[in-house]
Amino acid sequence: MENKRTSYLNTPDRACILTLVILTSLSLASCSINTAERIKPVGQNPKEVPCVYPGQAHNSVHAVVFSPDSKTLITGCIDNQILFWDAQSGRLLKSLETVTPEMLPIGEFDFNWVYLSPDGKTVVNVLKYHQSSAELILMQLWNIEKGELVSVLRGHESWIRGIAFSSDSKILASGGMDRMVLLWDVQTGKALGAIREVGWVLSLAFSPGGDVLAVGHSFPHPDGKTTRTAGDIGMGVSTKEHIGTINIWDVQTGNLLRTLSGHIKGTECMAFSPDGKVLASSGWDGTFYLWDVQTGKKLKALPDTGALALAVAFSPDGRDSQVRNLTVPEYESFDS
Repeated sequence: MENKRTSYLNTPDRACILTLVILTSLSLASCSINTAERIKPVGQNPKEVPCVYPGQAHNSVHAVVFSPDSKTLITGCIDNQILFWDAQSGRLLKSLETVTPEMLPIGEFDFNWVYLSPDGKTVVNVLKYHQSSAELILMQLWNIEKGELVSVLRGHESWIRGIAFSSDSKILASGGMDRMVLLWDVQTGKALGAIREVGWVLSLAFSPGGDVLAVGHSFPHPDGKTTRTAGDIGMGVSTKEHIGTINIWDVQTGNLLRTLSGHIKGTECMAFSPDGKVLASSGWDGTFYLWDVQTGKKLKALPDTGALALAVAFSPDGRDSQVRNLTVPEYESFDS
C-alpha cells in the first residue's frame, strides 16, 4: 500500500501549479529507501497533467524552485545533484554534480536545498552530509549559464535555516542555528560580514532596496518553560518554550535599527511588501503580523490559524490588498 502526499507551489507568473507527489511505502520508517518521486506541473485544475518529470528510485527531492520566467524548474536531490527541467515539457535540460573532491570520502546526505537568485543567474544549494564521523554543512554558489561552481561557502557551524538574496542578486545572506548571519558576495563568494544574533536564526528577508535585512529568530524562554508546540516538533528543536523576535539591520553599517517583538514562539518566515514599507511575519505559534518597517509598530495581527506557516508572500504588483490563508490537503489521491 502506498501513501501519496501532494503539495503545491505556484509559478512566478501563476500560470500553473506545481505538484510534488511522493510515493512512500507505509511499512518504512524512512523515506530514504524505496522512494519514487515524480514532479507534475498541472493547470489550475489539478486533474490536468501536461507532463511528468521522472524521478529516480532511492532518491529524494528536497527542494523545488521556478526560474523568474517560469520556464525552468530546478530541483535539489539527495543523490547529490541539482537538476534543471523544462517546465513545459518535463525534459531534463542539465544537471550539476554537487560532490567535489574535497568532500570525499563522503557518507550519507541529509539534505540538498536549492535557492535561486532574483535575476535567475545564480543558484545556491545548502548541503548537509557526513564525512567519516563528522557532520558537515556548506553552501555552493553556481553559475547557471556556465554550469560552473563559483565558490564553496563555509562558515556556519550548525544547521542553516535561512537564506536570502538581495533584490539585485549581488549579496547572499545565510543564517543558522549557530546564531550567526553571514553576508556573501554572490559574484566572488567572498565573505562580506557577519552578525551575531541572540538566538537561532530561522528566517531572513532583504528589503526591496537591499539596504535593510530582517532576521527572524528564536531563543529559549528565560524562565526555562518546557511546552511543546507544532513548530518545536516539526522543526526538530528542543521542547523548551521559545521567544520569537525580529531584528532589523542596516546592511551597509551593520547597525541594529530596531527589534520587533510579538511572536510567542520562533519567527518562521517573513516577507517585505514591494515598496519595502511593511514586513509580514509568521511564527511557530500560528500568529501572523504586519509591521511598519520604519517605526517597528505592529500594524495588524491576522487571525491565528493555530498552524505552522512555512511561507508568507505579498502580491508582486502590490495591488492585491487581501490577506489569504492558503491551506493544502496533506494527503490527496492522484491518478498516475
